[in-house]
Amino acid sequence: MAKFGKNTRLKIVGGTLEVNMEGKGIDRWLARIQRFQLQAENLDEPFGKFGLYMLGVVERNFAAEGRPKWKPLNPDYAKWKAKHSSGGILVWSGKLRKSFRYRVTPRTLQIYSTSRLFPWHQEGVPQNNLPARPMVNLQPRDRAELSKLIRSHLYGN
Repeated sequence: MAKFGKNTRLKIVGGTLEVNMEGKGIDRWLARIQRFQLQAENLDEPFGKFGLYMLGVVERNFAAEGRPKWKPLNPDYAKWKAKHSSGGILVWSGKLRKSFRYRVTPRTLQIYSTSRLFPWHQEGVPQNNLPARPMVNLQPRDRAELSKLIRSHLYGN
């Protein structure tokens, strides 16, 4: 753990917090900064909540066929698929849609799919005319939600 004094600099993911303290109440500020550091060392609580949130985002992406909308199916394939499956874009058996998981450590959150098809559809394969259809796609409101969860964790709001 870092030592705190009159001039303290904390390095935090994405930036640095510089604190200069003088006068009365320094001990109270030091206690708050130490609490902040302890909270910042283990983000598994907000990451766990955001992992669940992101599984909902993936489900909403499938339900809406992309946000923004995924490129439509090739017309010939769309006709063939309509005869053989009732699923929408990226849904044949439902396995890909149900394959999403998240993994949390105190410092990381990983959203992933257990399907081998995921990377091809997420990124696309231009040489095979397979367009990217991102299933894991952070929108500005998703970033705001993550920020809110982390702020709440760090500051106890």
